[in-house]
Amino acid sequence: METAAFTERPETWTRSQESWVSHAQGDHTIRIKTRSAARVELDRIDIAGAPVAISAWTTDASTRIEAEASTVTRKGTWTAQASAVYSAGTALRSTAISSELSFSITGAQLVFIGTENSNMGSFDVFVDGATTPAITVNCYAPTLSYQAILGRLSFAQGTHTIRIVTKTVEAVEIDRIDVYSSNVTATGAAVTTTYAYDKWGQRLSATTAFRRIL
Repeated sequence: METAAFTERPETWTRSQESWVSHAQGDHTIRIKTRSAARVELDRIDIAGAPVAISAWTTDASTRIEAEASTVTRKGTWTAQASAVYSAGTALRSTAISSELSFSITGAQLVFIGTENSNMGSFDVFVDGATTPAITVNCYAPTLSYQAILGRLSFAQGTHTIRIVTKTVEAVEIDRIDVYSSNVTATGAAVTTTYAYDKWGQRLSATTAFRRIL
């Protein structure tokens, strides 16, 4: 029989306990409520994210406009989302109808880059003061993907004013707008990286694939 010597200190003894709750990947609000007069000590909440797709673009866009740039005018409710998954580390998010982003460009085509997921909403795009949207962009997708192509818009080469207006209370995340000097059907390459996480939310691995864009 094996024996081991130890010093018992019951006054400092603690017991670690784990409880799990699972739900669909996405944004959630969590509320913790105590159920008795006995002491409850909560140390930490670990969040394990499902693998998501992140596209990092290499294109021949003549101009890249980050949504949070000072050249973009905001109206309504927008919040900055900071994370390495976004272009330049930040995207703008709105969950209110009629929030707006306005800016000027010189070019012939726009590509809207942002987040798509099953709980995302949509936005209209107006050009040069028009009251009828040139396009409506739906940000819905079955699975979560960052820096995805949300939509494209082509027009005559020149200088134009662009206005983005949210249509839904479902979230819209605008990351970046790529401006092209001519209409293109295939340019650049998208690098899609899927990350795997452990139960504590620590990244384990990354798988990268290439595909053509536009």
